Amino acid sequence: MRRARLATEDPLTGGSYSQLRLGELLGVSDAIISRWENDRGAPSRDYLNALVALLPTLGMPEALRALGYHLPDTAGLLTDERELLAEYRALPAPDQRVLAHRLIRALHPNPQARSQLRSRRRSEP
Repeated sequence: MRRARLATEDPLTGGSYSQLRLGELLGVSDAIISRWENDRGAPSRDYLNALVALLPTLGMPEALRALGYHLPDTAGLLTDERELLAEYRALPAPDQRVLAHRLIRALHPNPQARSQLRSRRRSEP
């Protein structure tokens, strides 16, 4: 997070964001920003969203990984596949289920194979 903060220009000062300035924008103290940067605490989801908005070089996946969240590796995916996955993840959960159901139907015309795939998806965490 520190790298993203220093790489982002503060429109008010023309320099990079200081911990104090970033804290003012988020409504927290500079000590809280320091804790987050030194892995002595983690921002809540609301603060994390605000940080990603304020610091464009801090992408959400990088921010979540930096905070210790495990995200699946998409390095082996093609650009189109990564874009489709991002679009899918942006959908509300009910729409994701509908799309997954339609995709399974299109890829597996055999009803028995579809049934096995659906039951396997339901048993996943």
